[in-house]
Amino acid sequence: QLQNNRLTSLEGVENLRTLRSLRVEGNALGPCVKLIGRLTALTQVDVSNNGLERLDGFGTLVHLEEVNLSGNRLKSLDALGACKRISELDVSDNLLTDVALPHIKALSRLDVLNLEGNALTSLEKLPALEDLTELSVARNRL
Repeated sequence: QLQNNRLTSLEGVENLRTLRSLRVEGNALGPCVKLIGRLTALTQVDVSNNGLERLDGFGTLVHLEEVNLSGNRLKSLDALGACKRISELDVSDNLLTDVALPHIKALSRLDVLNLEGNALTSLEKLPALEDLTELSVARNRL
Protein backbone atom coordinates (compact mmCIF):
# COMPACT_ATOMS: atom_id res chain seq x y z
CA GLN A 1 0.00 0.00 0.00
CA LEU A 2 1.57 3.22 -1.21
CA GLN A 3 -1.43 5.50 -1.31
CA ASN A 4 -1.34 9.28 -0.80
CA ASN A 5 2.43 9.62 -0.80
CA ARG A 6 3.00 12.06 -3.70
CA LEU A 7 4.86 9.36 -5.59
CA THR A 8 5.86 10.29 -9.13
CA SER A 9 7.47 6.96 -10.02
CA LEU A 10 6.95 3.26 -9.48
CA GLU A 11 10.52 2.38 -10.36
CA GLY A 12 11.48 -0.88 -8.67
CA VAL A 13 7.92 -2.18 -8.40
CA GLU A 14 8.39 -4.16 -11.64
CA ASN A 15 10.58 -6.59 -9.67
CA LEU A 16 7.59 -7.71 -7.54
CA ARG A 17 6.45 -10.24 -10.13
CA THR A 18 4.19 -12.24 -7.77
CA LEU A 19 2.36 -9.21 -6.37
CA ARG A 20 -1.43 -9.73 -6.50
CA SER A 21 -2.74 -6.42 -5.13
CA LEU A 22 -1.41 -2.91 -5.69
CA ARG A 23 -2.86 0.24 -4.13
CA VAL A 24 -1.17 3.44 -5.22
CA GLU A 25 -4.11 5.82 -5.23
CA GLY A 26 -3.65 9.52 -4.53
CA ASN A 27 -0.18 9.95 -5.97
CA ALA A 28 1.11 11.74 -9.09
CA LEU A 29 2.16 8.79 -11.23
CA GLY A 30 0.91 10.00 -14.60
CA PRO A 31 2.80 8.21 -17.40
CA CYS A 32 4.91 6.19 -14.94
CA VAL A 33 2.02 3.78 -14.47
CA LYS A 34 3.26 1.71 -17.45
CA LEU A 35 5.62 -0.17 -15.11
CA ILE A 36 2.52 -1.83 -13.62
CA GLY A 37 2.29 -3.80 -16.86
CA ARG A 38 5.18 -5.96 -15.70
CA LEU A 39 3.21 -7.13 -12.66
CA THR A 40 1.34 -9.80 -14.57
CA ALA A 41 0.10 -11.63 -11.43
CA LEU A 42 -2.01 -8.64 -10.30
CA THR A 43 -5.66 -9.39 -9.62
CA GLN A 44 -6.48 -6.09 -7.93
CA VAL A 45 -5.19 -2.60 -8.72
CA ASP A 46 -6.13 0.86 -7.48
CA VAL A 47 -4.51 3.75 -9.35
CA SER A 48 -7.26 6.24 -8.65
CA ASN A 49 -6.47 9.96 -8.40
CA ASN A 50 -3.12 9.83 -10.16
CA GLY A 51 -3.65 12.12 -13.15
CA LEU A 52 -3.57 9.22 -15.62
CA GLU A 53 -4.40 10.06 -19.22
CA ARG A 54 -3.60 6.64 -20.68
CA LEU A 55 -3.43 3.05 -19.49
CA ASP A 56 -0.06 2.09 -20.91
CA GLY A 57 0.96 -1.39 -19.80
CA PHE A 58 -2.49 -2.55 -18.72
CA GLY A 59 -2.86 -4.85 -21.73
CA THR A 60 -0.61 -7.45 -20.08
CA LEU A 61 -2.62 -7.64 -16.85
CA VAL A 62 -4.82 -10.55 -17.91
CA HIS A 63 -5.53 -11.69 -14.33
CA LEU A 64 -7.09 -8.42 -13.12
CA GLU A 65 -10.45 -8.82 -11.39
CA GLU A 66 -10.94 -5.54 -9.49
CA VAL A 67 -9.80 -2.24 -11.00
CA ASN A 68 -10.17 1.29 -9.66
CA LEU A 69 -9.24 4.01 -12.17
CA SER A 70 -11.44 6.73 -10.72
CA GLY A 71 -10.43 10.38 -10.51
CA ASN A 72 -8.04 10.41 -13.45
CA ARG A 73 -8.15 12.01 -16.93
CA LEU A 74 -8.91 8.92 -18.99
CA LYS A 75 -10.68 9.30 -22.34
CA SER A 76 -10.36 5.68 -23.49
CA LEU A 77 -10.62 2.19 -22.03
CA ASP A 78 -9.23 0.31 -25.03
CA ALA A 79 -6.16 -0.88 -23.07
CA LEU A 80 -8.44 -3.00 -20.87
CA GLY A 81 -9.55 -5.20 -23.78
CA ALA A 82 -7.19 -8.03 -22.80
CA CYS A 83 -8.26 -7.92 -19.15
CA LYS A 84 -11.21 -10.25 -19.62
CA ARG A 85 -11.43 -11.35 -15.96
CA ILE A 86 -12.39 -7.93 -14.61
CA SER A 87 -15.57 -8.22 -12.54
CA GLU A 88 -15.46 -4.79 -10.83
CA LEU A 89 -14.46 -1.63 -12.68
CA ASP A 90 -14.57 1.91 -11.31
CA VAL A 91 -13.85 4.57 -13.94
CA SER A 92 -15.82 7.33 -12.25
CA ASP A 93 -14.69 10.95 -12.47
CA ASN A 94 -12.71 10.68 -15.69
CA LEU A 95 -13.22 12.26 -19.14
CA LEU A 96 -14.98 9.32 -20.79
CA THR A 97 -17.48 9.97 -23.57
CA ASP A 98 -19.86 7.63 -25.38
CA VAL A 99 -16.99 6.63 -27.72
CA ALA A 100 -15.27 4.79 -24.84
CA LEU A 101 -18.23 2.51 -24.07
CA PRO A 102 -17.79 -0.13 -26.83
CA HIS A 103 -14.37 -1.04 -25.39
CA ILE A 104 -16.16 -2.47 -22.35
CA LYS A 105 -17.58 -5.27 -24.52
CA ALA A 106 -14.49 -7.44 -23.99
CA LEU A 107 -15.13 -7.40 -20.22
CA SER A 108 -17.80 -10.09 -20.33
CA ARG A 109 -17.39 -11.00 -16.61
CA LEU A 110 -18.15 -7.45 -15.47
CA ASP A 111 -20.47 -7.47 -12.47
CA VAL A 112 -20.05 -3.91 -11.14
CA LEU A 113 -19.43 -0.87 -13.37
CA ASN A 114 -19.12 2.69 -12.08
CA LEU A 115 -19.25 5.37 -14.81
CA GLU A 116 -20.29 8.28 -12.57
CA GLY A 117 -18.98 11.78 -13.22
CA ASN A 118 -17.88 11.42 -16.83
CA ALA A 119 -19.03 13.13 -20.05
CA LEU A 120 -21.51 10.48 -21.22
CA THR A 121 -24.52 11.74 -23.17
CA SER A 122 -26.07 8.36 -23.98
CA LEU A 123 -25.81 4.70 -23.01
CA GLU A 124 -26.69 3.43 -26.50
CA LYS A 125 -23.09 2.29 -27.12
CA LEU A 126 -22.88 0.41 -23.82
CA PRO A 127 -22.64 -3.27 -24.79
CA ALA A 128 -24.94 -5.90 -23.35
CA LEU A 129 -23.12 -7.33 -20.36
CA GLU A 130 -24.90 -10.46 -19.15
CA ASP A 131 -23.24 -10.61 -15.72
CA LEU A 132 -23.67 -6.91 -14.88
CA THR A 133 -25.66 -6.47 -11.67
CA GLU A 134 -24.67 -2.92 -10.68
CA LEU A 135 -24.33 0.10 -12.97
CA SER A 136 -23.73 3.66 -11.72
CA VAL A 137 -24.05 6.55 -14.18
CA ALA A 138 -24.89 9.56 -11.99
CA ARG A 139 -23.33 12.96 -12.74
CA ASN A 140 -23.15 12.53 -16.52
CA ARG A 141 -24.94 14.44 -19.28
CA LEU A 142 -27.60 11.80 -19.86
